[in-house]
Amino acid sequence: LIYTHSHPRARLLDIRDARSGIFDYLVSFGTTTSVATMAHMLGAVTSRPTCSTPVAHGDVRQRQTTRVGMRALGSKKSSAACGETWRCMALPKSVTDRRSRAGTRNARLACNAVATTETPTVTKATAGQKTAVVVGAGVGGLTMAGRLARAGYKVTLLEKNILVGGRMQSYNPPEAPEYRFDTGPSLLLFPEVYKKAFAALGAKMSDHVEIARVEPAAYRAHYGDGTKFDLVYDMEVMRRQVEEFEPGAGGMFVRFLGTARASLDLGVAAFIEQDSTTALDFINPKRILKLALAVNPLELLLPQIYQMKNYFKSPKLIALFSFQQLYVGLTPYTAPGVFSLLAATELTDGVWYPIGGFQKIRDAFLKLALDLGVHVRTETDVDKIIVVQDGDTKRATGVRLKSGELLEADVIVANPDIPFVYQSLIEADALSSVAIAAEAARMDKLEYSCGVIAYNWCLKGQIAGLLQHNVFLGSDYKASWVRPWEVSDFDAPKQPNFYVHNPSYTDKTCAPEGCDSVMILMPVANFQEAADAAKKAGRAV
Repeated sequence: LIYTHSHPRARLLDIRDARSGIFDYLVSFGTTTSVATMAHMLGAVTSRPTCSTPVAHGDVRQRQTTRVGMRALGSKKSSAACGETWRCMALPKSVTDRRSRAGTRNARLACNAVATTETPTVTKATAGQKTAVVVGAGVGGLTMAGRLARAGYKVTLLEKNILVGGRMQSYNPPEAPEYRFDTGPSLLLFPEVYKKAFAALGAKMSDHVEIARVEPAAYRAHYGDGTKFDLVYDMEVMRRQVEEFEPGAGGMFVRFLGTARASLDLGVAAFIEQDSTTALDFINPKRILKLALAVNPLELLLPQIYQMKNYFKSPKLIALFSFQQLYVGLTPYTAPGVFSLLAATELTDGVWYPIGGFQKIRDAFLKLALDLGVHVRTETDVDKIIVVQDGDTKRATGVRLKSGELLEADVIVANPDIPFVYQSLIEADALSSVAIAAEAARMDKLEYSCGVIAYNWCLKGQIAGLLQHNVFLGSDYKASWVRPWEVSDFDAPKQPNFYVHNPSYTDKTCAPEGCDSVMILMPVANFQEAADAAKKAGRAV
């Protein structure tokens, strides 16, 4: 659920499934009009008015409609379908053809690997070689397709959109192509994980992508009262800053960081890299023994807010070391304490950024997949994944496209969000449909992360008070984590937390010299939360 009520052309944009985080729309407005709270808090950054004039209009980029068959990336014979035309419009052909240099490079890389056909066919497994179909060419789909191909499979990668990469996209507005925005991830953590992903495809990351550590600070925190705090990598400087905010807390910060680092070193293997399907997984001695010996288990499993209060009394410090939940769609009241590992990796391993934008990582994974022989088909919408009962197990046998084409394979990989897969993609036979329907119903009852409002501004000038990564933290700690669900939730003096990305601070290719490309991201309530809030208030959403 994406709210744009603060804009003069207020619209409520419905997306396919905001609850599972599938953002089929990128909202970007070419206007300085914003919510009063945002303007108030940004005012604490700088009083200079020279950076407030945008040079590009915004747009809403909708999911492309499906056409029969498939087309080569970069083909000029077909274009993206238009949605309803208004001031913030779905991109027509003239805009899509020049949507970005990154898109053009993406197209050129893959166009030779994709065949074009207008007649539905049935593709069967090739004798002597196992086959695989990967649904969804996000980063996970790209890397999985490459790994399967490297393992000897004949791989077909299906993507409904015109570009691969899923949420990992960079965007140059057609009206101002010299500006670039990352419309998905905007910071790179755990660079070793990326390096392992490249190694699994037989490549070195450094040969394809240049990454730079964000300096001099991982973040700048801007508080609602106008004060600031830079999260720097020098621990002694950090200790002194913390001590200034709360006498006696400098030593507690060192203790907190030690605990958070232990959560990182041991918790990733125990929790992040393994599935946890029941509560028993969190108390399995084989998984948590080493971690439990290093860190109080209650600090790991209880909500993070309880962990924070064990170390700090100042609401500003509690906010400072828990704001990371902002960009994973959680809050300190819902995220377990083990998520403090995010603060640990940012302050000890650093926050990184790919020079040239996250499109560089996307394009590198695409090139490697193509080099390994993966057959990439874009604008190819999957209707159903076919599942049959095979003895005591359920087995996926193929996928059927919206065009009617059937692709059979030995292995089917579904890369979209799991709730969407169970609720909308799986077509089961009579024997297995009951179990799949039950799983879909279970997932429908889960709590999901937030929706967002995203503004992308092309600025003629620079904002002196911004570093690359900036978080704006409201003065009322608890209230600042309540996600807005109606227009009045943005009214001053309310100060919901939000994030500002200013990549040109590190990467000068993001904007013309002396200018900035700034993204403002505000978490808002998802459908589920908005419905619950409206019910409590006794009115419709």
